[in-house]
Amino acid sequence: MGAVAVPRSDKWTLPANPGYAAQLVGLGFTGHGHPTGATLDEVAATAARLIALSSALEPPPEFEVPGLTRTLAPHQAAAVAYVQEQRRVIVADPMGAGKTFEGWAAVHACDAYPALWVSPAKLRTNAAVEALDALPTGTRVAVVLPRSTEPAKVERARARGILPMLGRPRPGAADVYVTGYPLFHTELAWWKGVGLKGLILDESQLCKSRDRIKGCPICRAPMRRGGVCSGPGRHPVLPDRRIDLYAVLWTRAADELIDSMGPDPMILELSGTPNKNTNADWPTQLDLIRRLHQFGGERNVLFRYCDPMRVAGRWQFRGGSNYAEFDRLKRATGYVHRTREAIHPNLPPLVRSPLLLDLDDDLLVDYRAAERDLIRFAGQRAAKLAAAAGEDPGSASWEARLRAEAGFHLVRLGTLARLAALAKVPAAVEWVTDFQAANPEAKLIVFAHHRDVCAQLAAAFDCPRIDGSTTADPQDIKDRFQSDPSMLVLVVGITAGGVGLTLTAAHDELFVEQVHTAGDHDQAESRAYARMNDPHGVTATYLLAADTMDEDQWLSLAAKRVTTEAGRSGDPEAIRKAEELKRLGPAAVAGDLLVQLARRSGVVG
Repeated sequence: MGAVAVPRSDKWTLPANPGYAAQLVGLGFTGHGHPTGATLDEVAATAARLIALSSALEPPPEFEVPGLTRTLAPHQAAAVAYVQEQRRVIVADPMGAGKTFEGWAAVHACDAYPALWVSPAKLRTNAAVEALDALPTGTRVAVVLPRSTEPAKVERARARGILPMLGRPRPGAADVYVTGYPLFHTELAWWKGVGLKGLILDESQLCKSRDRIKGCPICRAPMRRGGVCSGPGRHPVLPDRRIDLYAVLWTRAADELIDSMGPDPMILELSGTPNKNTNADWPTQLDLIRRLHQFGGERNVLFRYCDPMRVAGRWQFRGGSNYAEFDRLKRATGYVHRTREAIHPNLPPLVRSPLLLDLDDDLLVDYRAAERDLIRFAGQRAAKLAAAAGEDPGSASWEARLRAEAGFHLVRLGTLARLAALAKVPAAVEWVTDFQAANPEAKLIVFAHHRDVCAQLAAAFDCPRIDGSTTADPQDIKDRFQSDPSMLVLVVGITAGGVGLTLTAAHDELFVEQVHTAGDHDQAESRAYARMNDPHGVTATYLLAADTMDEDQWLSLAAKRVTTEAGRSGDPEAIRKAEELKRLGPAAVAGDLLVQLARRSGVVG
């Protein structure tokens, strides 16, 4: 049950989480007091009601939010009812369930004006437009933009009825403010002066790390401002990777702002993938809604609800454990999640269709050369790790250590993935040509990851793209794709464009690349699938190059999806599958790939 013995006594302590109350009552502790002043019986009854409401598809009787200009769907109203009662909540409904509308409705239901909505920079306009569509007529909506914003973009915001502010917010000028994460942390002092009563962190998985500022992904040296490392190589880091460097700053800014907001603010975290990797993603997000103490602190969450493993003298936390208990405790305090199947019971399934390609050898020349180098490196590194531990390289003792340092080798793996993707571009062009011949009016989203791959695909299809280098407003591109029948193909970066966009005009998706995080793929697939305004089925075709890292990555991502879903939903069937996979070993995509490459070297067992 998560109880901890008090040293040199016969006492046990439990975190002050209402979710434990029912078990204590069942052990005969009825009538005992609780820190809230209520009896355990009362606390247990409240927790049971909250747990039920956190997964409810209907709001409580007679619940309503007067004044909104749109009508909440029943499942959205249930989420708002939960937020109105608890005020500090993580809403982790699946992508497309209407979390943005839920967020703005919660601001109004809690009377949390003025409120600040923080989102990825490219989603600022979308969040502001949603506010105008949801909140009562006359609500003043402002969006804070960089000082370098083009005048035309400022005028487009005004034309939409949004008040643009360049650089800094103006206190008292608006009822709700929208900004992107970059201006959130740089203008923190100004945000403290606005007198905020509500804070919404959209895509809150971006605020999950209080660790030290991460080092250069190439040489691990400390990073300087502007995304340049301080090591001898002075490596510039592309904006796609800077998100890893700045996530710590955004987390710290959110923490500091929340401390300045006064008593009982409304704090709302929205994310379809709060645990993109493991249950180790939860502690900071629970702390931002000031509920981590109710789980016994970070250490208790990591050691009880993850798979702790000591490697080379350091603890590593992967996967998950005690899924059902953790889910119950989250729902009893500040967590809302309904499955996609519950919200859309008649929805056709998402079809993931792998297509294995036998590419000509001449297309894979660069890939094979890089693969040989990486196989040699992985084998030598594994042997060195085994020797350092005093173990035989023929044993499997090196595996855990190699998995533990996988994050240091992401650049090498990324180079290999990029070369595989470039080799697949001609096949992707051929596939799209055949698709359009068979479906002349159908729209298609083509997903890739690396910029040069996205650029080649967009040039081949003569279409726009949304990735880390997009200069046009993604909202404008999205609107055109949704409404213009002549725009049939859109190229989207899996991580840069995989969140916040509604692209339901497409029923088909093509993935030319894969990334290492299952949550990123789930987000990308959901740009067209199961969204509130147009729920329909989607076929996602994955182009996999035979006899390359693609095949291993596909299998590893499938395993990773199972563990993250169990940690997110608490669904008994998902938990059963996750427990089965746990017995087979850890699921970590980058680690799996490195281990496979090392084995192919013949140097280790």
